[in-house]
Amino acid sequence: KGIGMHDERKTKNEIKERERENERRKQRMNKEERERERERRWEKERETIEYKDKGRKRVQCSK
Repeated sequence: KGIGMHDERKTKNEIKERERENERRKQRMNKEERERERERRWEKERETIEYKDKGRKRVQCSK
């Protein structure tokens, strides 16, 4: 019984450590993902602005 309890505590600590590692990895991924998302958003905004400008030019030409 005593050995079993010790093993249980050990596994609990290992589980906690694994969870901590996962959290760290998640946070790191989130940071990278956020940066990528920001870049993607910037690209989209730039594209929409260029598209609107083209649309305006096209509208002005048709008048």
